[in-house]
Amino acid sequence: MDKYLSKYTTYNISEENFVFGNKKYNFPNIILCDYSEYQDKDKKEALHKILLSINININDNGALELLKKNESFSFHVLNPRPETDILVFGLRPSRLMLQGFDELYISFDFLGCRIMFVGPLSDYLHEKNNKLLLWNALRVWKSL
Repeated sequence: MDKYLSKYTTYNISEENFVFGNKKYNFPNIILCDYSEYQDKDKKEALHKILLSINININDNGALELLKKNESFSFHVLNPRPETDILVFGLRPSRLMLQGFDELYISFDFLGCRIMFVGPLSDYLHEKNNKLLLWNALRVWKSL
């Protein structure tokens, strides 16, 4: 009998924690962040400073998508157009039902989009080394 390796991963997510539907973004940048982190004033301000440093303004040339604590959705719900840049703050790839994106600060090409996972916003409030890592990765990601 032959053994076959499956390239698919099964995710057990309750229906109330799964986001359905398609969102169509007309922005070249999509930012994903944890909802609870974004509620903190200092972290919210830090996020906007980070985005402005790479010329991204929410509702101008970027869309912000906040995920609540146990919420997950398929990457395809974002329905990104090709050449969209996606920056993910503090969320595991499994929350987007992606696998193989476990490294932080690395820009991945995926379905015509550039996607990069970085640490949570709290990592960039006071840690100079983390800020430097983020800035260097963002410069490469946006080719500044």
